[in-house]
Amino acid sequence: MAGSTNTGRAINLMRTDLFTTGRGARPRELNIARIGVVITDGKSFDNVMTAADTARDANITMFAIGVGEYDPDELDQIANPGGTYRYEVDNFDVINNIRSLVKTAACTGIFLAFSDNILIT
Repeated sequence: MAGSTNTGRAINLMRTDLFTTGRGARPRELNIARIGVVITDGKSFDNVMTAADTARDANITMFAIGVGEYDPDELDQIANPGGTYRYEVDNFDVINNIRSLVKTAACTGIFLAFSDNILIT
């Protein structure tokens, strides 16, 4: 079955439907980190950069994981600037190999970003 990739739409859906207090996100005023992880294995047919920028504007730290035949430019557009949160794997079978890297980067980055106001749960 062939499908189309709409990564921008998925990022927008994540921002508007998943990062809500009704779905468990803490209110923005509490200044608790929000992490979005996008895993893609193709080239999107819609606007990725605008969606990722809008997510970042909503204080969501964006991670990008490219699998197989992804578009490297789109990974750059999705991941927070500087490439710190950009990862690549050959296939879905080895994605587990980077799990600890992503986890460490997310936790370390959040700790540094919120070091003046640390919340431990």
